[in-house]
Amino acid sequence: MSLVLRPTRRYVLLIEDEKFQAHLFSKIIENEIAEFGYSVVTLDNGRDALKFFSGQKILEINQEEVGLVLLDLAIHDISGLQILEKINSKFLAKIPVAVLSANDDKKIRQEALGLGAADYFVKGKNLEELNRLREFIIKKMR
Repeated sequence: MSLVLRPTRRYVLLIEDEKFQAHLFSKIIENEIAEFGYSVVTLDNGRDALKFFSGQKILEINQEEVGLVLLDLAIHDISGLQILEKINSKFLAKIPVAVLSANDDKKIRQEALGLGAADYFVKGKNLEELNRLREFIIKKMR
């Protein structure tokens, strides 16, 4: 009998269409989690995110290697809330999705959480929010 090993979920997938913010947040997040052996990969549009989650080879990694998705809501081609809904309907929380948004609106936060977001983080809010994000990633990736 052979033992089948499941790939390690060692990647955080950041879905962010603003290239500067994608670069900035991937570096900040990676600096916070690299010591645990985790890396960040990015997708810069909703179409590619949906293709990736439908099984197409968009990245050099597979879905099984993604332990967490950080999703910006203000994606220009497809609403981040639509992406969240599709990921959660397909994977039923096998891959947690957290929102990483510049918008601190309580109604949008509640809508995202209602659609299955594991948490909601506000970009650039303060150092405490970054620390909360770091702890969330480490907890979810274990």
